[in-house]
Amino acid sequence: MDGFIFYESFAEAINLLPAEDQLEAYKAICSYGITGELPEFDSNAAQAIFVMAKPQIDANQKKRAGGATGGRPRKETNGFESEKPMVSEMETYGFETEKPMVSGFDENEKPKEKVKVKEKVKEKVKEKESAPRMARPTVEEVSAYCRERGNTVDAQHFVDFYQSKGWKVGTQPMKDWRACVRTWEQREKKPRAGNRFASGLITSDYSGIREEDLIAN
Repeated sequence: MDGFIFYESFAEAINLLPAEDQLEAYKAICSYGITGELPEFDSNAAQAIFVMAKPQIDANQKKRAGGATGGRPRKETNGFESEKPMVSEMETYGFETEKPMVSGFDENEKPKEKVKVKEKVKEKVKEKESAPRMARPTVEEVSAYCRERGNTVDAQHFVDFYQSKGWKVGTQPMKDWRACVRTWEQREKKPRAGNRFASGLITSDYSGIREEDLIAN
């Protein structure tokens, strides 16, 4: 070897070492880049920097050797060579390598936020499925409750109405049919606007006689 590329990242990593280890790291990288011989280390920190730099040095030397034997011609870079991600196999020196990352996530791992949302949706579904369903009342049961309340709610009409709705109040399943009966009871007590019979002005039910005749009398 007649030379090698010393990257700025090498220098930045070495500068993070204690002062007594920096020179050893510099010498190890330079010696290997020029001679190709593996150095011996007194400092574990200096060895760690060398392990980081060695694969890049090996890849550059391999590219140079390929160009010298008729390989793909090197591009002109005005004397500078840009540092690119390694695609070749790397020696690990006993260290385990991580799996390739895709968009910041492990290829076998889903984003945590999406997983949380899905788990919450599943929990909601389970809650709805496990929630006890209301037993649908019969006309007789509604009628008996209306008699107990002393109201005039039509039990048959009540059951038919909610049967057609699938026993739902709006879009939600009915939870308490007795509460709905009490709501109908309150509605019947309120006078309807424009209806003088309902408002109490005319309280008797005279079948076959017009309201106008009753007012006239």
